[in-house]
Amino acid sequence: FGRSIDIYDWVKKKSLQCIADADRWAATRVEIFSNSQDSRASLAVYRGDEDAVELYVANREKKKPFMSLREINLKECGLPFVPKYPELTLSATSPLMVLAAGPRPAIAGHPPPEKETLLVAWETQIDAMTPQKPYRLAQPWQHKELDTAIPCDLVCHGGIAVSIWIPASFRAAPVPASRGGTGYNLVRVEVPLRYVLLWDLATNSTRTFPIPNCTSCVSPDCRYVAYCDTTGSEIGARGTIAVLDAATGEEVWSWPDKNATSGPLRGNMTQFDDLSTITELAFSPDSRFLVAGNSKGVMGVYDVREAIGEPF
Repeated sequence: FGRSIDIYDWVKKKSLQCIADADRWAATRVEIFSNSQDSRASLAVYRGDEDAVELYVANREKKKPFMSLREINLKECGLPFVPKYPELTLSATSPLMVLAAGPRPAIAGHPPPEKETLLVAWETQIDAMTPQKPYRLAQPWQHKELDTAIPCDLVCHGGIAVSIWIPASFRAAPVPASRGGTGYNLVRVEVPLRYVLLWDLATNSTRTFPIPNCTSCVSPDCRYVAYCDTTGSEIGARGTIAVLDAATGEEVWSWPDKNATSGPLRGNMTQFDDLSTITELAFSPDSRFLVAGNSKGVMGVYDVREAIGEPF
């Protein structure tokens, strides 16, 4: 909720660098102590006032840990529209930055936006020949369920990007003819579902599948999507934590048995008798463990790959 990124040396307990005007940002894990200097960007910063994304590279030779690599001016990239406050991610396995943007919010008196869903990928090497030109661009407007949705939890691994999109709870609807028939009103709508969008950069194709509109996340390797659904908890339902295959949308694991609707939980996670208190889900960097945290300060760790019987 701030507009600056501060990088600290925790051993020396001092700030090493401050990067200002960071309206959105993304970082990836890099090894900067290897013999060869990695020229891929490890930090991306979006600045709304400039409609630009600045890429930084980690550098252990300098006093400041991040050195500016180059800037991507979104107005000069030939995009269908200039995205505002998009989601960003950097791939840890390939020199790519991916941007995802949804439509502007519905505004009373204005028609709903059309075809404003955007996915863009740029190469991030220091020797890129065409820094402003995207490596891939997709407008998945054919997915009508995303017409009013905005992205979150954007992850890229190799040539796959997975994101979760949340539809707006307000829509712009034409004024009925009985009331004059001109202009648009804002209408509240129920949002029971979110949508997982998988973008295959190799074929530049997209596909979606729905999940409940609840706390959710994507694994760093883009293989899994997890969510905690507590629908009906107010009438005694237990809810479920589920893990889906991101490529197919099929459930590969859940806890507890989602077909059971009442009674206390069993097993080694009895501290989550009330799943409605869970506020955060996140995968470990190797995508093996799913960590859940609730509003009472309790955390639980699930060994997902062992649970689904995946060998290592």
